[in-house]
This record gives sequence, C-alpha cells and structure tokens, in this order.
Amino acid sequence: MEVSARVGAAASLRDQVALVAGGAGVVGAGAVRSFLKLGATVIVPSRSQQKLDDLIATVPESDRPRLLTLVASAGSPEGVEKIVKFLDDNELKVNHVVSSLGTLWFKGQTIGQPVSEWDKMLGDGARSHFVFTTQILPKIADTKNATFTYVTGRLGEGMRMPNVGLMCIDYTCIYGLIMVAQEEMKEKPIRINEFRLGLYVTREKQELADECGMVLAGLATTKGLAVKEKLVRIAKEEDLATWHQKLH
Repeated sequence: MEVSARVGAAASLRDQVALVAGGAGVVGAGAVRSFLKLGATVIVPSRSQQKLDDLIATVPESDRPRLLTLVASAGSPEGVEKIVKFLDDNELKVNHVVSSLGTLWFKGQTIGQPVSEWDKMLGDGARSHFVFTTQILPKIADTKNATFTYVTGRLGEGMRMPNVGLMCIDYTCIYGLIMVAQEEMKEKPIRINEFRLGLYVTREKQELADECGMVLAGLATTKGLAVKEKLVRIAKEEDLATWHQKLH
C-alpha cells in the first residue's frame, strides 16, 4: 500500500511549520516530503546549495511552494544564528523540529585513531545536535503541541558490526543529550521524541526513506502526540508498518 493511501484526516499538519535540520540528507529528505504531504510548510537549511537543489527535485511540484530552503549549517553556531534570523525575518513560528544530523564512519578500530577522527565524528554528530538543540529548542519549548524529534541510530546500544566504534560513541553521546533535554523540558508543553533507526537507508531507497519520513511526520500529528512512547525503535521494515498503523 502506498504511503499516501494510509494518511487520514487526523494526520493533517496544514498551517503548521516544520524545521528539518539535515533535510537534504537521505532520511531527512524523507521527513521533508512527508511533512509537505501532510500539508505543513517546511524549512530546510543545508551547507550545500547543490544538495538543496537535489532535494527540491524530489519534491512534487504541487508541494514546492511550501518548501523554504537556505544555505546554512545547522551544526554550527553561525549557521544556527542564520537560521534564527531567517525565521524572524520571515515571521515563521516553528511548530515541529526534526534534527537529523551526523555522518557515517567505517574506518576500522577506534583505538589507535587520530584525535582528528574523533573531532570530526563527534563534531558532525553529537556536537552538531548540541549546537542546534541549545539554540532552537528554547524557541519552541513553550509552544503547545510542539515536537522536537532526534534521528539517531541503534549503534549506540552496542557494536553490532566491526569498524564502527566511533559511531557507537557518537550515538551514545546523542542519547545522553536527548535524555537531558527530555528531563530539563519535562514541565514544558513540547514533546521530545527519538527516532532510533537500525536500517541502512540509501538514496537509492527513496521509498524506504519516505516510509521513515511518514513516521517522523506522524509523530507531529494528533495521533502522534497521543502515543505514550517517545522512543521509536526501528530495527526492521515491519517496525515501520507498525508505527504507520499507530500514527496514520
């Protein structure tokens, strides 16, 4: 069954605004298309104009007027300042945020790696999430029915394959950031979720990326706000189907 056939009226996000950091990436792009499908206006920052152009090319023409892009790094203080200025200049009030930042690493054993590898891996991952969170989360924390969803991976739970040690460390750091954010914001109306993905999704698998995206967007809907779980574990494609039934 196609994704669009499973989307009900309760899932509408019309008149709402979503900010997707990492929206030009594979899973992030799936989230962008899914938020647009549900009627939201979507803002996507990226360091690369080419990646933004590539993203736009995958979006149906009818949805493109609601896709707003800007060249800015969501993982740097200067970039986040630029994003905030963009929001303010365009009088955009964000309702939902997806933080899909980071990179992959398959460079051998962790012990013996140069410090530069550590700095790059955690800089692109945990540090980027931290920079983005500390500037953006407070701006929407008092918004009723707002959501902030982190996209992470299951490698933080343990080394499930060789030569990925720095990714394991990075994801573990991000888990810690999410735990702290949830605790510090527990008295606020915002809902903080984690989408923990154990599938390897490539650009050649756009349909799978969109399946992930519909879960991410679904967490922002009325049904998504009502589910008890704030940790979405996706270990196999069947898990996506289970979450679609809950959210759409």
